[in-house]
This record gives sequence, structure tokens and C-alpha cells, in this order.
Amino acid sequence: MAEVIVLESRERVLAGILFTAAAYFLFSAQDASIKLLVAGMTVWQIMFVRSITVLLA
Repeated sequence: MAEVIVLESRERVLAGILFTAAAYFLFSAQDASIKLLVAGMTVWQIMFVRSITVLLA
């Protein structure tokens, strides 16, 4: 019985690590895309589109 609990705990830790890595990747991708968009749009337009995207997701 103890082995099952340890296995579930390890799976949760692995899932936490993977979710954290995915969050860092998405944050970096968002930062890079905003830096590319600043060349053609104003910061306020980019923030508006980003906010609408967050609300819809």
C-alpha cells in the first residue's frame, strides 16, 4: 500500500516539474512575441490584445 502512495507522489512531483517548465516556456514565448510586435504596434494595442486573449482563454 505504501508503494502506491509513493508512486502517486512521484507522479505529482513530475507533473509539477513539467507544468513549471511549460509555464516558463510560455512566458518566454509571450515575451519574445511582444518584443517582435512592438516594431509594428503600440504597447497599448499589444496589451489590449493580450488582455482579451487572457479573458477568452
